[in-house]
Amino acid sequence: MFNLHIQRLNRLPLQRLAVWQGGVMPVGMFNGEDIPDPIAAFKVSPYQGPYVGYWLSLQSAHSYTSNPEAPHVDPCIAALNALVQFACDTEIAGYRPGKIVVSNKSIADYLQPLLIDAEIQVELADEMQMVEALLPLMGMNTLDEVLESMASQMQDVVDMQTLVPPAVTGYKVTHQHLARFAEAAEAFYQSKPWEKIDSLVLIQIHEPRAPRRLKYAAVVLDENNEPGLTLFSSRKQYQSYLLYDDIENWASNADCWQMTFEPQQRIPAGDQTAWQLHGWPLPHANAYPFVIKLDPTGTFTRPPESILVYLEGLLRALAVADIDALQDAPGTVKVNTFAGSAEYRLSLIDQSENMPAPESRNDVLRMADYLPGNDG
Repeated sequence: MFNLHIQRLNRLPLQRLAVWQGGVMPVGMFNGEDIPDPIAAFKVSPYQGPYVGYWLSLQSAHSYTSNPEAPHVDPCIAALNALVQFACDTEIAGYRPGKIVVSNKSIADYLQPLLIDAEIQVELADEMQMVEALLPLMGMNTLDEVLESMASQMQDVVDMQTLVPPAVTGYKVTHQHLARFAEAAEAFYQSKPWEKIDSLVLIQIHEPRAPRRLKYAAVVLDENNEPGLTLFSSRKQYQSYLLYDDIENWASNADCWQMTFEPQQRIPAGDQTAWQLHGWPLPHANAYPFVIKLDPTGTFTRPPESILVYLEGLLRALAVADIDALQDAPGTVKVNTFAGSAEYRLSLIDQSENMPAPESRNDVLRMADYLPGNDG
């Protein structure tokens, strides 16, 4: 496995003057109410896992915090996994640094021989030297400010694991369901139906019979034009969705599901592991299909089998449907889903006359923006 890590690093350009520092922090440090001390976390033992790995560039100030590893994973491996994920993330890195700095001797001894072939120097420093190096970079004046900022970022990652379970925990959902869903999500993404379906156009699903009466759908786009789809039970619910500017209040009396494409840092570790382990398709490295419902209690729920299979079929239908023809009249698309052959009869309803136009197509609410670490 580790040779594969080095191979991935060697595919990236080397920036010899770039310096990253980091290591791991045990998730157990976040169980209390007080802000944990990252300096204390540098002094790890094999019995404090699971761990989150984190790295920070001293040049760009970009940082990466991994999802928690499995409890049995050694902290040295957690640090290496996070290092490779950070380097391969083209949005915040996309290169390998010339040097990394760690404060834990065991991690330094472990990484040094592995990273020689990647031409990455490993340096051991004490905890205070590492934190002091962050002061000018983060524009902060005291060590307490730096420690609080680091701890807050790591708390967000742990909150994600607590609030959002992996997709396979959905009622009767199996990895076989998720494999078919992944294929459908990629097909939807590659066909780009949102280029012809505006956010003020409501998709009505006449057939098949919709679970929980979720017979309407609308396209969602974020500020990066990443697509998604929201399922509704009525036109009224869709209209209220467009009018609300606070999804938590809106969701208190709504039963809808939303699929978006999210980077790996914003999905549960179980989802990321499953996609990588089984080799399920992704539109690109930072586009994991992610389906959730925000409950009235403020918690996130993953879809049961009935919702997931229904959504799989809808994604497949939209991927192959003649959108131009649907603008004029309802049409039927035959697709194969996990549950077998299904016919989706679809029509498009222009709601622009009934609703004030949003300032942009991405003004509609995205549930994923209310995950830990996102301010909406």
